Amino acid sequence: MNYREAVSAWASAHSFDVSDRRALRHADPNSESAIFWQFALLAIAAADPPVRINDLVVLGTHNSYKLAMPTARMEALRAADANSADALHYAHRPLVEQLDAGARQLELDIWYDPRGGLYADGSTDPAMLQPGFKVQHMAEFDNRSNCLTLV
Repeated sequence: MNYREAVSAWASAHSFDVSDRRALRHADPNSESAIFWQFALLAIAAADPPVRINDLVVLGTHNSYKLAMPTARMEALRAADANSADALHYAHRPLVEQLDAGARQLELDIWYDPRGGLYADGSTDPAMLQPGFKVQHMAEFDNRSNCLTLV
């Protein structure tokens, strides 16, 4: 229980209105409202500062599912645009291996395929012919994945 929960629980148990701060100025130091605020201030002072989202750092991977593009497709891309080929020439280990190695953030690009087969080009996996959510980088171009479907 953090300090806010503790203060709220005490206030609820004692039917104390925490919004009535004016009463504290004129309260007897032994009154319930004065005791409440003393307890609240002690709880706040003793509490650890809150962790903000921008204080967190986790190890993760971008396009976590991505496998290398087929050689023929990569060669054609390199002939047309060497910089794009260099940017897309990478692959990741399977998701479980990434998690076992310490990754705590995975990025998946999800593509909706309502009828099935929409993104099956170049894949022999029957799951790509079924309706559902597919995981791939660029439809019909960079679509090899170590996690073909979301579910």
